[in-house]
Amino acid sequence: YDLVPYVYNFFPVTEEKLSFYCELYNIDKSVGDGQKFALSYYVESFENNIQFPDMARIRKETARPVNVVLAEFNIHSLPTGNYNIVVEARNPNNEVIATKKVFFQRSNPTAQISYTEMLTNSPANTFVDRIINLDSLREYISCTFPISSGIERAFIKNALKTSDLKSMQEYFLGFWLRRDPNNPEKAWIAYKAQVDKAQANFGTKIKKGYQTDRGRVYLEYGAPNVRSTQYNEPNSYPYEIWQYYSMTNNNQRNRKFVFYSPDMVTSDFFLLHSDAIGEVNNPHWMIDLQGRTYSPSNVQDNDQLNNWGGFAKDYWDLPN
Repeated sequence: YDLVPYVYNFFPVTEEKLSFYCELYNIDKSVGDGQKFALSYYVESFENNIQFPDMARIRKETARPVNVVLAEFNIHSLPTGNYNIVVEARNPNNEVIATKKVFFQRSNPTAQISYTEMLTNSPANTFVDRIINLDSLREYISCTFPISSGIERAFIKNALKTSDLKSMQEYFLGFWLRRDPNNPEKAWIAYKAQVDKAQANFGTKIKKGYQTDRGRVYLEYGAPNVRSTQYNEPNSYPYEIWQYYSMTNNNQRNRKFVFYSPDMVTSDFFLLHSDAIGEVNNPHWMIDLQGRTYSPSNVQDNDQLNNWGGFAKDYWDLPN
């Protein structure tokens, strides 16, 4: 084979196949030369590691010094979202002995999505059965958007307005069963408490807390370890820089988010830049942050001006 790398982790709507190649070394030393082991590969949501059953394969392999995986998935119906392609090997005791994840993004606004797998058979005698107000249930489902996978977000955007009470109850119960099969109600109550905090801290007159960028990041990743705020710099829009020492849901370390308020009127802060995987990355963020007083003549300029009273670079390099 001639292997020609696909050098991007972004798959537009024109790409319908995801091909991948992987080599596993020294499996024979782990399970024994010539012994059988289970090799699986699948696509999962980046946000919550939920697998897609129709994009999962498993097979038996014979352990060798080098085991090769060359495979592909048809992603024609994969909706817009962030995902991982995962390859893992398990020994005869079903223990993971090797695993590798690679992040990719998909844009597919025209995908025809089937939501059947996300619906449970019946919400009877569950906590969802007690939610009978259609508007309340729509609101509860909408507020899960920050922690939803790509296909779940597609449901919220496209199917929520036209679905009946029973379908929404089935979806809502299925959503929390995927997060906590043992106690979905407890998971919902804990999340609802965070939604209320996001509303109290980030809600505006025209947006609910979970609809704002700060609220979305808070709900998806939790409270930041460091939150540096600066609302009155002479040359910059009001801004905040958040730092996360670690993100437990996707194993990222030392990630930062820059939020700013370009209208300087509302309390809504938009995400301007982040170095976290799957988030907005803007190399010109320092220039944009100072847009109230400075307009560069070179569109490629991405250096911060040495303006008096500016601390954005200090906060980014070493938040306090």
